[in-house]
Amino acid sequence: MATTASAHDELQLLGEITTHFLPNRTVAGAPARPGDRLSLTCQPGGDIQIAIDGHEPIGRLSRRMNWLSSLLQSGLIHVEASIPASRQPRDPASRPPRDPDTCHVSRPASRRLPLTLTVYLRAKGRAIFEPQPVQSPAQALHEIVRRAYQDLEHHHEPAIVHEVVRSLQLLARRDLLPETKLLLALLPGVARELQSARGVRSMAELRQLLKLVQLGDPLHWRGVGLYPLSWPEHRPSPYTLLGEALARHEAIVDEISDHGSVPELLVVNRSDRPILIPEGEVLVGAKQNRVVNVTVLVPPKASLVLPVSCVEQGRWRYDRRGFHAAACAPPSLRSKKTRSVQRNRELHGTAASDRAEVWQEVARHLRDKRVHSATSSLADGYAARAKQLEEFQRHFPLPNGTSGVLIVRAGRVASLELFDSADTLSALWPRLSPAYFFDAFDWPLAAPANPNTEPVERFLDHLAAHARPRVAIGLGDELEINSTNIIGSALIYDSRLCHIAAFTDMQ
Repeated sequence: MATTASAHDELQLLGEITTHFLPNRTVAGAPARPGDRLSLTCQPGGDIQIAIDGHEPIGRLSRRMNWLSSLLQSGLIHVEASIPASRQPRDPASRPPRDPDTCHVSRPASRRLPLTLTVYLRAKGRAIFEPQPVQSPAQALHEIVRRAYQDLEHHHEPAIVHEVVRSLQLLARRDLLPETKLLLALLPGVARELQSARGVRSMAELRQLLKLVQLGDPLHWRGVGLYPLSWPEHRPSPYTLLGEALARHEAIVDEISDHGSVPELLVVNRSDRPILIPEGEVLVGAKQNRVVNVTVLVPPKASLVLPVSCVEQGRWRYDRRGFHAAACAPPSLRSKKTRSVQRNRELHGTAASDRAEVWQEVARHLRDKRVHSATSSLADGYAARAKQLEEFQRHFPLPNGTSGVLIVRAGRVASLELFDSADTLSALWPRLSPAYFFDAFDWPLAAPANPNTEPVERFLDHLAAHARPRVAIGLGDELEINSTNIIGSALIYDSRLCHIAAFTDMQ
């Protein structure tokens, strides 16, 4: 039976299911192209064949999608199939979980081709979304999934929706009704649509927020130019900084287990407020010092796994239980780390960095500054140059109300760091400023540049134009910034630019 829709059908769009099909071995070359009209035909044994415009079949859906057959044959739904326009890998951390048919061991990826199923509800199918008497475990599970599906359609926080979807996908392995499997397969699309809408809104918010940033008079010393950045009005932050939360015993950061995992740490928020962990923060302790890969806002009374990079190559043993926020990484290291994190997210779906690149950058700093460290620790480099760093800090006193800084070198913007509140920068500046000035040791001396704000304004416009959304690991909306010569990231929460950091190729 082919799944066609007659003219008198009243079809209601439900959403899309991202899946794959297995091409027939007898079909030579690419069996279908983006834009081809594909039809589904239900076979007596439950298999679902794929054909182009009703011609000879070119393949079939995975048998784990055979639950669709009963829904199609009973006239509950109508399905149209197509080849997606792009086959580029996407970030699993920024997309909903796979549909149920891909949650099991399957054939080699070379035999599978991507397929998008657009699902429409027929009039008879409305009962799928109506409460039904519960007379069996399968019906009880359907009621749970049905209520969750309808609730999530009205939710507004992508991170929560993604987590609920991941949890519900665990049911896909159970013996479920076909109607339940349909809802589970459609749930990722609900999360995708929510994320897409949030992404568009967050990009617009970033552009508007950056237009509000005010530039102060630049400060200059030894080839470094610093523009103070501020907001038109002061607003208290809706979060607690990690360093403050750790000092007040409102948070714990530790290895994820006794064995530990180099690219991951466990963060537990015991407080009633979100906790902000900025990208670039260096956490010292436990088995190995780490630097935070992406800015994260940890929800109240919650825990999450924090993606980090090692900045102490020569140690893997407990120095102490837990971590404390002791420093920030220099922009040159953060730039390379951020670029590799974005690359790994695109290719592999994890916010991990290139460990070798990070280690090489730490080693370069120690070598160039003639610092010996038994464990190749970035912290030893800061300690060895403490006096010179203090001298830099004395020459760059931040004006009251400063929420961010923009560093200029040889008349060009080198990097930007901006928070939503002057209180946040004030608390972080003792750790953040040594990191910036640590880089400046390597810069040649130069006369102060003419204080021209035009390149700065162009730079801010450029950031907004090259931002794209990612699913935040915690609360808020994350944006990646990536262009030919600029790399960075931003986190927006409650219409506030909690943190943005961007680095140019001058690092």
